[in-house]
Amino acid sequence: MNGLAFLRERGEVLLRKPGGGLENLQSWVTLKRNLQEPFPAILDADKRRDLRSRLFDLLGGQESLADGVFIELESLERYERIYLYERRLIGTDSLVNPLGRGLALSQDGHLAVLVGEEDHLRIQCHRPGLAMEDAFLCADNFDASLEQHCRYAFSEVFGYLTACPSEAGTGLRTSVLLHMPALALQGELPKIIRGLLALKLAIRGTLGETQGAPGAWLLLSNSRSLGQAEQDYVEGLDHAVRRLLSFEDKALERALLEARSLLEDEVGKALKAVEEAEEITSLQAVALLGTLRLGSRAGLLPTLDSARLGPLEAGVMPGHLQVMEGKPLEDSERRARRAETLKSWLFT
Repeated sequence: MNGLAFLRERGEVLLRKPGGGLENLQSWVTLKRNLQEPFPAILDADKRRDLRSRLFDLLGGQESLADGVFIELESLERYERIYLYERRLIGTDSLVNPLGRGLALSQDGHLAVLVGEEDHLRIQCHRPGLAMEDAFLCADNFDASLEQHCRYAFSEVFGYLTACPSEAGTGLRTSVLLHMPALALQGELPKIIRGLLALKLAIRGTLGETQGAPGAWLLLSNSRSLGQAEQDYVEGLDHAVRRLLSFEDKALERALLEARSLLEDEVGKALKAVEEAEEITSLQAVALLGTLRLGSRAGLLPTLDSARLGPLEAGVMPGHLQVMEGKPLEDSERRARRAETLKSWLFT
């Protein structure tokens, strides 16, 4: 299967499968690795192509990718690369300058290896829910298997060497994406964020939402990769997320006790806004779906399963919409298509 066909198939699966998109919790682990040769950033296009070819051959020999899909990123349209960027499978460099860069994906989509961006290899394993240990084992086992067939750039002092010095050491980044609408609605996120920063975690909003909006998504990850064992980073983030989830549950309980009518009003407005909209922007869609997810969790929308909202939150992003259409769309076309998609899923 070629890269384009695979992307379209994956997009269809995401929209058909509850929880196939952005769930209220999603985990992944990234390992950055380099060979004992110049980093990709200083290579010209021809040398990057040669590097990609050699690394694709290396990756293709691994059992996890034996029936995988190998994509030369310059062969994709820009909107298809935007889709991959929205899925966090490629970075900004590959989006803007794809020449000589590639992506290897397992058939189930849980394992992805980005080739030739900042580092030679970016190994990434995704898992739904809070499953840091499973994601780490996936990445670590693949890394160990791969290391038997190549020589990594490694220092006895600094550990694994990476293009960005701050990522040397373990080369590990643990990440969790989670939805915190009740805390955001009650204005408690700034205090929570200060506490997380004190734990040396990197934290940012995602999907463009602002703090305090019901569409609040937070992306948490370790801010250091040197000085601790890999397992310590995994367990540290897992512990922090479990505490956050407890805070969010308590915030929702308070909202129902102290401001139920206000919450009901916000949910009703969100439903009406979707029903009446002719066009909807990405940011509007994320905020509206965040409110509806909160209403579903609070039991205010008994006919709406919050699991159905996960695929929608992914599916209304620009790259996802265009991959599903199989062609680029103008801004106005995307806004109209987004409104149609939301209505179809929520009211039919």
